[in-house]
Amino acid sequence: MAEAGSPFTVSYPDSVRIALRELAERAAGLGLLDNVLAAARAIDARLKQDPWSFGEPKYRYQHANLVLHVAIHPPLVVHFTVHDDLPVVFVKSMSPLPGHGL
Repeated sequence: MAEAGSPFTVSYPDSVRIALRELAERAAGLGLLDNVLAAARAIDARLKQDPWSFGEPKYRYQHANLVLHVAIHPPLVVHFTVHDDLPVVFVKSMSPLPGHGL
């Protein structure tokens, strides 16, 4: 749900929430939890404010009016779609960036 002042609504499916929770547990065991949480918060903020300028557009789902983007905010990689006409973002995945200890 969009926060006050957030122009975009960001939707996280349960699969992404579960994967992020598991990643956070793994990061905690490695002493990297603060980095993961900071990156997740920064990604969420960018998606709510200006997803069009975050990451790189990779694919257009023409009939769904969505554009798939891939963005990196170390130590995370996020795949998300932005609707062409509506202020809606759908997070497809959030995973560790290879080579960052996770």
